This record gives sequence, C-alpha cells and structure tokens, in this order.
Amino acid sequence: MTLLNLPLAYLRWHYSAAWVDLLRLFMNLAWFLYHFFSFDLLLPTLFSPWKRLHESRHGAAGLLGALILNFILLCFGFALRLATLCLGIASLALLALFFVAFLFLWVLMPAIPFLLMVQGLIGLIGW
Repeated sequence: MTLLNLPLAYLRWHYSAAWVDLLRLFMNLAWFLYHFFSFDLLLPTLFSPWKRLHESRHGAAGLLGALILNFILLCFGFALRLATLCLGIASLALLALFFVAFLFLWVLMPAIPFLLMVQGLIGLIGW
C-alpha cells in the first residue's frame, strides 16, 4: 500500500468495518452498566427489607413494634433499590443518547479536516 492509497483505505474502514467495532463498543458499555447497577439482583429483591434485616417479636407486647420496624426496613429497602434501578435506567438511556449523537458525528468526521482547510484558505484570501 502506498501513501496515496492511505486516505481511500481509511475512508473504506471508516464507513464499513468501524461500524461493527462501534456497535461492539456500545454493547460492551451497555453490558457494563447493566451489571454495574445489578439489575439481575435488584429486580427480584425489590420488595425485600434493607440488608435483609428484620425484627422478631418478643412476646405479644413486641408484635406491633416488630411490625412497624419491619415495615420501615421494607420501605427503606424498596426506596433504595428503586432509586438504584432508576439511576441505572437513566445511565443506559444517556449511553444510548450519546451513542446516537456519536454515530451522527462519526459520519461527519472525515469531512472535518477538509472543511477546516477550506476555512483556513478563505481566511487567508480574506473573504
């Protein structure tokens, strides 16, 4: 391959093989976020108490206290798991949004050096 064939080879790669690599990159990042926020673990345990804590009753007098404390721990665990799931979903949505924006920029990237050269020549001429 000579130096003159290099721009054509780059354009061929940029608009063909690179798309597969970009899709693989997106899938790897989505896989990471999915596992980082532990969707597989949080969804089945959404209605579990916080850190699986629970209060056992001690006689008839402690029944109401145990029920109230268990309900509070359940609500706290639900709220934290739900917040983590929402943050994970928002992260995946932002990843998808940035990826779509990057794909649009990827199409235009080879034209940027040419446009900058034209802008420089126009500034040099003084138009």
